[in-house]
Order: sequence, then structure tokens, then C-alpha cells
Amino acid sequence: MVARRTVGVALVAVLVAACGVQEDREPRALAEDEVPFGLLAPATSIAEPSPGDAAGVQSTIWFVDNAGLLARSRRTIRPPVEVADIVRALLEPVTEAEAAAGLRSTIPPGTQLLGVEGPTDGLVTLDLSGEFLTVSGQLQRLALAQVVFTVTGLANVDRVLFQFDGQPAEVPGRGDELTSAPLTRVDFEQFDPRMTSTTIQP
Repeated sequence: MVARRTVGVALVAVLVAACGVQEDREPRALAEDEVPFGLLAPATSIAEPSPGDAAGVQSTIWFVDNAGLLARSRRTIRPPVEVADIVRALLEPVTEAEAAAGLRSTIPPGTQLLGVEGPTDGLVTLDLSGEFLTVSGQLQRLALAQVVFTVTGLANVDRVLFQFDGQPAEVPGRGDELTSAPLTRVDFEQFDPRMTSTTIQP
């Protein structure tokens, strides 16, 4: 009987050793090939951010060239690109590269975006500070054209209604007439560069 028990204990010890179970008094590191399949996977699945997520997207901003026509440039804006974002980018001074290419802005320095409504059915209402009105005539028409072409470059905008310091105002529309109605690119087609635009890469 004692011999059978001894053999049985010895057999159990052999089986335990064969299973790879070891008695450790302290934790120890295991090689990857010793870890059961699936335990190496993370507990939760988290999407790694794409390197371009924080870099922004290239958006079209319209300035004026030496011929007095609108000309395109590109500014980097963090997505999603909203109306307020692209207007603020337009209100910034031209860069050295843009100036070297002969681009300028006819929007008076100090002009600020005070508010945005919309877009609603393609219409955006922009409230700009009164500095915008310190230019007149052809310069004001070009400044309006810059805003209209830039904002209507967004897929969900085709008309722009202007306010200044929170008040509706009449501005030059098509021709020499003043209007308080929304404006479109058609109202400034004489400044449309069509195939003669200049594109500046940052």
C-alpha cells in the first residue's frame, strides 16, 4: 500500500512538472511564448490618433493680386473648418510668402469678426466690426468680394449677409447700387480671376 502511495505522489509530481506549473515565492517575468494566447492583447481597444489629425486642413482664402483681381492662397485650419474659422483666417495679415507673390488684403487692419449666424439654407450672416467700413468705393467692393468668395468656398454656403457692429447696413452689390440683401459670387464677377488666379502654397 505504501509503495502504491509513493508511486502515486511521484506520478502527480511528474504531471505537474510536465504542465509547466512552478511554485514561485515572488512574481517573475514570462516570455511571450509562455503567455496563453489572447492575454497579450490590450484590455480595451483605443484608436491611435492619425499623425495628420492635429495638423489641420488646407483651406482656400481669397486675397487681391497686383492686377486688382481676387487670388487664392491656402491657410492651414484645424478641422472641422467652420465659417468663423475661415473668416478669422482671412482677417489675419498676409504672410511673407503671400506678400512676395504680390498678394494683399483690402480688408482694413483691425477688422474683427463679432458674430456668425448660420449657415441656414446656404445663407450666412456675418457681423464684422466697423473698421471694415473705413474703406469705400472699389476697395470696399474688393474687401466684400474677399469675404464672399472665401466663405462661399465652404460646401454649405452660397450667400453672405453683412452686418457691422451688430447693425444691418447697405453695401455695394452688383454694379454701383447699394443693397442690404445677401451677396453671392455673381455680385463680384468682375473680380473673379477664373483661370488667372494665383495659388500660394505655404
